[in-house]
Amino acid sequence: MEIEEKINLFEESCRRLLKRETTELSKTIDTEIEQQIQNELEEYTEKEELAYQKKLEKLEKEYNKQIYSLEMESKREILNQKKNMQKDLEKQVIQILKDFTKTLEYKTILFNKIEENMQKLNPTEHSVLGILKQDNEKYGDEIRQKYPVSIKIIEEQYIGGCILEDKAAGLSIDNTLANSVHEKLESEMR
Repeated sequence: MEIEEKINLFEESCRRLLKRETTELSKTIDTEIEQQIQNELEEYTEKEELAYQKKLEKLEKEYNKQIYSLEMESKREILNQKKNMQKDLEKQVIQILKDFTKTLEYKTILFNKIEENMQKLNPTEHSVLGILKQDNEKYGDEIRQKYPVSIKIIEEQYIGGCILEDKAAGLSIDNTLANSVHEKLESEMR
């Protein structure tokens, strides 16, 4: 072989080697670039996902806060409606009871309540029976004859019924219609 041929072969071999190394280097560079891009993309995605999660948590907290606020406001409104209904009902019942105190059936109920109180308290000279002025005018003499108590006039707000007190014993039994209405409404509205 001649030198020229050898040079050509060497040259050809160098080209192939250069081409192969260039291809390998190109592949290595491409792989590194792809890896770097992939790493940066993963890092960016991770940061964005964290930011998204923080925003989502913030929104959920705000949403829950608003829901809680609305629930509390609704409960307050319901409670106010309930109180208003109770007051309206109480006014209606009180008016019906006031009308009832003008009937003959009321006398029977009044005397039953007085008798009930007398049995519970065993009246003494210290016992005082509280009744409305209108009841005292209608039934006061009959009550004084039947029971050994002094009578005092109680306010109209009690509607009817009686209160028996024994000041010496420090006891009081409230059997007024107003008290009965309040207790009944309280237990019904719970």
